[in-house]
Amino acid sequence: MINKIRFIEPGNFSRYKKSFKNIYTYNKYIKNPSTGLIILTTIAKKIIDDTLMYSESISKVDFKDVYSSDIVFISINTYNAKRGYDLCSNIRNHSKAIVVLGGMHASLNYLEAVEYADYVLMGDGDELIVDFINCMKEDKKIDFKGVVYKRGDILINTGKREQPLDIDMIPDRNLVYNYSKLAKRYNTLWPQVHGLRGCPHNCDYCAVIQHFGRKIRHRTPQSIVQDIKEAIEFHRIKFMPRLSNCVWITDDNFAEDRDWAVSVLNEIINSGIKYNFSVQARFEVGFDNELLELMKRAGFVELALGIEFLNDDSFKEFHKKSNYNDIKKSIKNIKKHGIGVRGLFIVGAPTDTKGIFKILFIGEFFWQREVIRNYKKEVKSLKNIEI
Repeated sequence: MINKIRFIEPGNFSRYKKSFKNIYTYNKYIKNPSTGLIILTTIAKKIIDDTLMYSESISKVDFKDVYSSDIVFISINTYNAKRGYDLCSNIRNHSKAIVVLGGMHASLNYLEAVEYADYVLMGDGDELIVDFINCMKEDKKIDFKGVVYKRGDILINTGKREQPLDIDMIPDRNLVYNYSKLAKRYNTLWPQVHGLRGCPHNCDYCAVIQHFGRKIRHRTPQSIVQDIKEAIEFHRIKFMPRLSNCVWITDDNFAEDRDWAVSVLNEIINSGIKYNFSVQARFEVGFDNELLELMKRAGFVELALGIEFLNDDSFKEFHKKSNYNDIKKSIKNIKKHGIGVRGLFIVGAPTDTKGIFKILFIGEFFWQREVIRNYKKEVKSLKNIEI
């Protein structure tokens, strides 16, 4: 019998704890929980009523509650995988719960992950988790794709599963323990909404295509706008204005399907929502004046561009179809439309040489100084890169 399910998003080195620094320090112990895991929690709630999610980004885990669960799902990316494995061991030592690992790291490294859990779910879990819960609920043999587990020393992989096409689910953020209270208190928590998954490109360094696939799958514009409205309301601070009034649309490449992007922007405009938006996109969006004008009208104040490198040899090395001069022109045109640019960079390419950061301080990139200065501090400990 399956009567109780808990989801856990592990923290990393800075797991949540009460601190006076939470009052004034950006992201000190507090950051947004995973939208993807909230969606899976919402789906599971429709099957098993006693379902709840913990995120160590915003609260401590009530292990007494978790130990009495029938299934515990833990989602890991690489940065929090070790903590996730520690949680698996802890729960298995103190509970009879079925422990399941998922997420990008577990999916792409299932040979490692399966050593710590009873099962590993691979890829998007929207449909897979339904099959899995019902299978455990009815005590049936797993006869569907997307699962890895061990029986003794034998590894069983049921095969690669087709990614779900229907991804219109709106997450119930109230299912995350302590989230509602903190969202209305801290400006370091802000509305996040996703619109699409997948990317058709072939950049070597990117895990997106490995996990989400090359086929782009969309939510409907109507679902996205409704999600935006609910996310804004969820984070609304009643007695004082938010310092951060921006919705982050977490898509990796918002403008890849132009027709869809236009329909989403028009839906936002027609909805009457007055808010700021930020989203990631490739540099090509900077040459689409019509799309940039729509973005400005919809309230977009920033585009996060995956610039990655600063020389053409590095672009070729990693099979990214970009070049330095086109990126400069793109950024200039985006700013001309009154939209800011946040550059995302990769440091450590074989073609990087001493002084790579100095290049970032000249020419068209001068407005990125603060970003680069902070980034420089973060990577200063890398032994193989002279900065």
